[in-house]
Amino acid sequence: MKCGTLEYIFDPKIDCYNGISTILTSEEAALVVAEKLYNEIEKDGEFFDPDFGPQSQDDIEGSYKAM
Repeated sequence: MKCGTLEYIFDPKIDCYNGISTILTSEEAALVVAEKLYNEIEKDGEFFDPDFGPQSQDDIEGSYKAM
């Protein structure tokens, strides 16, 4: 994975806290994942965190839990 000129080998076993893909353990991993998510959002227009909050526009229960 790359972030601008930063080249970083992302390893979920090392870079994800307790196996949670959205909680990262280093700044380098966070930059690389943030750029990847940004590029995906530009294409699709939406992002739903698989570990926190609503999973869709209609997920009322998930919205309440995120509050």
